[in-house]
Formats: sequence, structure tokens, C-alpha cells
Amino acid sequence: MIPAVNGIIERYSFLESTPPLTEAFGSEKKSLELKIGEFTTPDDRTIEVSLDFHGDGLVAETRSSTHDSDLFLEDVLTFLNENFSLAPYCELPINQKYLSEIFFALTDTPDFSSDLTNSFVEKSSSYINCDKVGHFQITGLHLATDPELSNTPSFIRVEREVGAPFSANRFFSSGTIKTSEHINLLEALGTVVEVF
Repeated sequence: MIPAVNGIIERYSFLESTPPLTEAFGSEKKSLELKIGEFTTPDDRTIEVSLDFHGDGLVAETRSSTHDSDLFLEDVLTFLNENFSLAPYCELPINQKYLSEIFFALTDTPDFSSDLTNSFVEKSSSYINCDKVGHFQITGLHLATDPELSNTPSFIRVEREVGAPFSANRFFSSGTIKTSEHINLLEALGTVVEVF
């Protein structure tokens, strides 16, 4: 593994390794994290990447999209095939899982209210000093699948960005879906004016 990992570090110019590479393959180590690397996409964008090695697979992280993460992982696996005899990418038993995280702004606040939530918000506000802090408002939405049905349940969360004034309509969302699908889903909440 060490020559292959050294090749990956050189190819993508990774600057950090946790634990240090000299300690990464001891009997007790179960993972290796390579941080602050660079990958050039097929359309000539240079993006920052991270790559984690685990006993059961690889995790790629980019700050652009899950599509770019897929391209990066394909490039890594192709490199390992061509230089270190890993099976070809198309023959590997790949089970992809996604996590997409997006900060975004909307033109208007989405309406998460219903009779039940309005009653709950009103009752909750009666327990605080609203003159000092204002009334409670619903600040997010959390959807999830039943954990009894899968050991890796799916979820989608939308919540106000921490520390941002409500009037700014800035939000954070995370979900176990591709970035392109995630953006399409967020557009159902209203007009997305900025993704950052």
C-alpha cells in the first residue's frame, strides 16, 4: 500500500496525512486521511480534494459537487489500475454513497408551518421572554428514512444558517443525494438567489 499511497500523494499534491504515512499501516490503524490535494477536472478546473482510505472503501471530498468527487475517485482508481495492478475501474464492485452540503440564500422564507407546528411554536414561545429574544420560529426541516430498514438511512436537512439574521434568508442543507439533485430539490423551497 505504501508505494500506491505515495503515488497518490504525489499525483494530487496532498499536503497533509493523518496519521502520518509512516504510522498509517500499523496493525491498529483503520484509516488514512489525505488532505489538501488538487485535482484537475476534465473541463480544466483545478479543485481542492481530500481522500480517506478505510478498510471497506474510499471517501472523496471536494468543495464543488458530488459529480466532481465521482470524477476524482474514477481518476484515482484508474491511476491505481494503470500503476499498481488494481482491477480496472469498470470491474470493481463499487457501491457509491453521497453526502451533499450546500449553503444557499432564498428570496423569501419557505413556509414550513401547519396547524400542528403553529400551535407548537406558539406554546413554545409562551415559555420564553419574547420581549428580549423575539418569538420562536421554525428554522428548519429534517427528513429521514427509517433506520430499522437500513444501517445507512437517507436524510435531507434544511436549516437556517447559524448566526445569520432571519431577514437574510440564508440556509444550510445537507443530504444523502447528489449535488445536482440536491440543488433541484432546494429550488422547490423557493427562488434560490445564491449558492455558496
